Amino acid sequence: MKKLLVIAICFCVYFPFSYAGKFERLIDKGNTLYKKKKYKEATAKYYDAIQKNPFSGVAFFNHGAALYKSKKYKEAQIDFEQSLKLLKDKRLQAKAYHNLGNSFYHQKKYDKAASAYMQSLKINPTDEATRYNLVYVMKKLQQEMQQQQQNQPQPKPKENKQQDKKNQPQQPNQPLTKEQIERMLKNIKNEEKTVQQKLDKLKSGQPGGLPDGKDW
Repeated sequence: MKKLLVIAICFCVYFPFSYAGKFERLIDKGNTLYKKKKYKEATAKYYDAIQKNPFSGVAFFNHGAALYKSKKYKEAQIDFEQSLKLLKDKRLQAKAYHNLGNSFYHQKKYDKAASAYMQSLKINPTDEATRYNLVYVMKKLQQEMQQQQQNQPQPKPKENKQQDKKNQPQQPNQPLTKEQIERMLKNIKNEEKTVQQKLDKLKSGQPGGLPDGKDW
């Protein structure tokens, strides 16, 4: 299976009607800079827009996208989370969850990435890119679990059961339990081949590895 994570950062344009207000002009300038790949400057414009309207989910969404492009994944995560509190558009919510999952992925928080992708798929279950990303991070989680099991020390003979309890290794506190991960892996295993075939068609001609990003 080709190692590929579909990084789909969603770029949304806010100004459907006019450029009259200062907030809209800031978003417009940020969009122009973003398209020119001037992500630092775009981030500054989106930040100014947020100061003008701190209740705009789109402003936080775009600010997060620009931060993501600058590889500031933790900051992008915070913006996508904030945008989800404000966005009403289901389509944008699905994309925000997708981007949130990508931000978690780059922080190696694979369990949280999987949760975000699942939320995106609840809203838009036909999104093959998000479904593929979910399969990918679930495999990462499976590898982590196997590595943890291999690294666990062999149990030593103990004098009594009370001592056994004291010396048991602590289980990591993860949003997704081992049983949940294994159950999801089993559920998505059968559809993985079909997803890969569809994405191969969509991504034909692109090299493998982790793409720098794609605007929707």
